[in-house]
Amino acid sequence: MSKSGWIKQLSNGVAIPRVRELSYCVGRARTDIYLSLLYEMLKKTGNLEAPPDTVADMIRLETTRTRNRSTYIDGLLQQAKSGQLRANMAVQGIQDVVPPDQVPSGDGTVPVIHAAGGKAREREKALFWICHHALDESKLKELGKVKAILKEYIPDDGSASKTGAALGITSAWVKKIHKAVVPNPNLGGALFKVGGEWHRITTQPTPYPSSVGGMFCLDHAFLLTSNKKWPANEDPHWMDAALFYLGAIGAAQAFGDGNKRVAHIAYAIVLINGGLWFRAPTEAYEGQLFNM
Repeated sequence: MSKSGWIKQLSNGVAIPRVRELSYCVGRARTDIYLSLLYEMLKKTGNLEAPPDTVADMIRLETTRTRNRSTYIDGLLQQAKSGQLRANMAVQGIQDVVPPDQVPSGDGTVPVIHAAGGKAREREKALFWICHHALDESKLKELGKVKAILKEYIPDDGSASKTGAALGITSAWVKKIHKAVVPNPNLGGALFKVGGEWHRITTQPTPYPSSVGGMFCLDHAFLLTSNKKWPANEDPHWMDAALFYLGAIGAAQAFGDGNKRVAHIAYAIVLINGGLWFRAPTEAYEGQLFNM
């Protein structure tokens, strides 16, 4: 069955209320993308003839997960405003990141020439926190990409950030960062291309929606902060702002792949541009923020 025929059949049957619910939640355009994504997934798995009630339940689950995630992000912002995210991090533990003295290169390892200080030194700490898994020769290309992104978005002392305060008033910069750091997200073959973009969908019992619902949640997070008055440079509330974006991007799961890397990069940009030393949350606290 063709995609258009399948969607037409779906829209004229028992799934009508579920399609409308999803449309009310994420908008008609994103609903169309989700239905196309669902079709591709069912086609690949040989389940295009799945009972209409089963398909309707899948759509209902997408709506529920998307609403739950956006509500979670609402609460995350309230915790950031009150300073609770920073307080929780103090209780959970803080990683003081120390870059290694050597990194792999060519036939062996070479010494690292550490930056003298200022934002350059803090960028270096962030780099090795984000790419600690990339310290082998097979992954040095990834480390180089992240290093370039951090230098681009965290300018040296005295220079203005291209994103303005925090990460900008929309998710545009985050999406651009994702494309730079994850240029080929479907190398593992687990994603589906719809409307020129790679998307993730699963029938497994996960707490987060597809990347379609996830993108709605990401845009929702930026809508919440679009008119926010940010604190002065070096104010400790920048830690709360950084933790909010870390949690919101990680919880939204807006991209087919690379969500954690993008969340880590966003955290570093906000924290260091806010004038604070780079420190990282423990993996346990990060997991809580991602609400996985």
